[in-house]
Amino acid sequence: MEEEAACTFTCPDGRCVWQYDFMGSPTCECNEGLKYDKEQKICAGEKIECTFECPDKRCVWQYNFMGLPTCNCKEDAVYNKETKTCEIGNDDLTQDSSNSNLNGLN
Repeated sequence: MEEEAACTFTCPDGRCVWQYDFMGSPTCECNEGLKYDKEQKICAGEKIECTFECPDKRCVWQYNFMGLPTCNCKEDAVYNKETKTCEIGNDDLTQDSSNSNLNGLN
């Protein structure tokens, strides 16, 4: 009898079956910061260090219906659309500055 490998992710219902909610967002989370591989159906690869935080906890920069970002960069960084990461200390970035325009709307 073969032993089953430990599940590489955790789901709300405790099963080792990758699941999505009605909006198509994953409801499971990879263990130890790994990334889900759809082909292998496991979490694998190098650990992912996301440079920003989003409401749905995915590392995918997102916008609301008005085109404003719903994610926030960590550590006073600025989002760079070319590298798809938040970067510190480079004023020449191709950046999403719409987040800074929010302050003027209040």
